[in-house]
Amino acid sequence: MDNTLRVTLVCNAGLLLEYHGTTLLLDGIYGKEGHPFSNLTPQVWKQMKAGEPPFEKIDYLLFTHAHPDHICGQEYLERTYGLSAIIQPAEGRLPIEGFGIQVISTPGHKEDCVCYYLPEEDVLFTGDTLFQESIGRTDLPGGDMHQLMLSLRKLVVLPEQTKVYPGHGYPTSIAHERQYNPYL
Repeated sequence: MDNTLRVTLVCNAGLLLEYHGTTLLLDGIYGKEGHPFSNLTPQVWKQMKAGEPPFEKIDYLLFTHAHPDHICGQEYLERTYGLSAIIQPAEGRLPIEGFGIQVISTPGHKEDCVCYYLPEEDVLFTGDTLFQESIGRTDLPGGDMHQLMLSLRKLVVLPEQTKVYPGHGYPTSIAHERQYNPYL
């Protein structure tokens, strides 16, 4: 059993997490409307269809929020892997085998937004709440800038070495965001 957290970018918003023998898909496999897998690389799509590593087994399907670019492909994944997606879990510890996940409620980009924090690994998955040197937009239905600013206060107090994987764009860290993000 591998005790190293492996994070694989599957597509624009989707991340595959492997840890302690458990595999978790975060934020699905986004594609264009009507073509949920169009943003997957041909190699990733081939591996997924064939059930090849790392797609031979997915144990959990989690979402940071319910915008289409994050939940696209949900029905296919639930049917193919026999999963029930976890959307908007309650704030607190999420009982997922192998993962010590803390759910942080972060409304603002959308009212159902959450972030997933793995304190043992100092890793945070922020969906569309926090990006490298930016934040999620609030002009879509369910968006609220005041709520988003309150949510960001919950994240900025995490240890500075915490690695941040946003829902789009490049990984960053809490230290980097404290220094360079104009919203923090």
